[in-house]
Amino acid sequence: MLINGNLTTKLMIRSAVVMALYVAITLLFKPISYQVIQVRISEMLTILPFFFPETIIGLTLGCSLSNIFSGYGLYDIIGGSICTLIAAILTYYCSKIKSKQAVYLALLPPILVNAFGVSLYLTYLQYNIPHHGIRISFWVLYLMNASYILIGQSIAVGIGGTMLIQIIRKGKWAS
Repeated sequence: MLINGNLTTKLMIRSAVVMALYVAITLLFKPISYQVIQVRISEMLTILPFFFPETIIGLTLGCSLSNIFSGYGLYDIIGGSICTLIAAILTYYCSKIKSKQAVYLALLPPILVNAFGVSLYLTYLQYNIPHHGIRISFWVLYLMNASYILIGQSIAVGIGGTMLIQIIRKGKWAS
């Protein structure tokens, strides 16, 4: 990623484009990007650090900007960005596994980190809100949130990410 101590223009542009795409796709599909069972289509881009490490920054910033519109404020802006950063770094490290199938293993960090990380702070925010007059246990609510995010991430990352892997592998982009 660093060439003679300077980040190349090509790498910076790639990262910026990923950031812009993440925000644009999230907002384009806003009705399903911020729901209880959210399918954030832009999450398919989270496979990119496997091929292009410089996209870690673009994904993290794209998530930060997108979460401004989520309704959960600073918790989501910071918490979602931290989860995206962790998942992106883990996805990148999957590229170090010497196997042609490692790229499919790289689909797991964005699915699992978001399911179990994002649901933690969302549950914290939702815990004191009565649910139809019923007080739900923190851990029951956490498991519900984790399940919902797991479903949405499995669709966006599992299906969308797999399609993106095929596109990248057929093209000459992975250089």
